[in-house]
Amino acid sequence: MNRRHDFARLEREFITSQVSLRELCRRHGISAHSLVTVQAKKGKWAEKREAYHQKAGDAFIEKHADRMADRQAAISD
Repeated sequence: MNRRHDFARLEREFITSQVSLRELCRRHGISAHSLVTVQAKKGKWAEKREAYHQKAGDAFIEKHADRMADRQAAISD
């Protein structure tokens, strides 16, 4: 962890939301946007975000499909 910035916290927030790096810096009062950009590139935050949202989307689709199958089964009965 950096003495001034909690990059783990910033990474979690970036990955689990749709906020841009610039907005993330504004929210946390970080004026050195480039510092966060470097950390994001090193840590592959964008790739992690994509994987996180893909997994969340897949889980939603699966849950929705299960609900629809249950409805169809109830209608058939």
